[in-house]
Order: sequence, then C-alpha cells, then structure tokens
Amino acid sequence: MHPDDIYRAERAATIASLRYWAPTVRDCARVTDEEPGGYWRLHVAPYAPGACPFDLILLEDRFYSLMLDGRGYEDLPVDSLRLMIPLVEAIASGRVTRALSTSSRSGSLVAITDRIALAGGAIWEQSASIDGAPPREGTVDRVRRYLPYHR
Repeated sequence: MHPDDIYRAERAATIASLRYWAPTVRDCARVTDEEPGGYWRLHVAPYAPGACPFDLILLEDRFYSLMLDGRGYEDLPVDSLRLMIPLVEAIASGRVTRALSTSSRSGSLVAITDRIALAGGAIWEQSASIDGAPPREGTVDRVRRYLPYHR
C-alpha cells in the first residue's frame, strides 16, 4: 500500500474516532465539524467560563492546525494521528496552561506558550513570539490554567 493511502486511511479512522468522542462533551460544549474539502475541522466551544475552546483542523497533506482560546498554531506536522484523541481529551479535561511572557522592563507581552498535559505525562507545547523574536532575558511569566469542561 502506498504511504499516502495509509495516511488517508489513518486520517479517516482518526476523524471517525473524533466524531465518536464529540458526544462525550456535547452536554457542556457546542461541537461542530465540517469537511469542506482539503481539510476536516472540529470546533468545540465550552459553555462554562474558564474552559478552553479549540478548533482542530486535520489537513490532507500530513499537517494539522490547532487554535486554543483564540491563539492559532498552523501547519504543524502530523508525527502521529494517534495524538489527536489524547489531545482533545486533555483539553476537555482542563489540562491546558497558557504562559504569558512579559518584559520586566516595559510590561509588554513578548510571547505566549501553550502547554497541554497529555495522559501518560507527555506534553504538547507550542510558543508564539509576539514581535517575531524569541523571548529574551528579563521576561516574567504569568500562567493561566484552564478549567475542565465537566464539573
């Protein structure tokens, strides 16, 4: 079997698993999915304040994008589609933290780092610099912890 065929089959199975997972949070979040062509998108917006809304987009070309509470991380390589279910389960369980790095001199925001603690101790982490440069010395982090969907 061709590697692209294997990926397409795994992607279809992952989408089916995510659709199976979605009803587990429908009592506490608005959940929609769409597949307009070229990608599949899962949108989850929790009803409870303090929980982390997200959009997960699985592209056909072995990349994915994740938006966490308005901060997007695009075109991330898919190392394994097996990451997707633990990722959404961890978000819904409230195992998301966001560190806001601010300049100790000016107080301005210089970077945002999102971390998701997956089952088994693995961490999904992405950072985005506000001004395009890596965080510098003299930054102070404020950490926001998100709440679980079910309480």
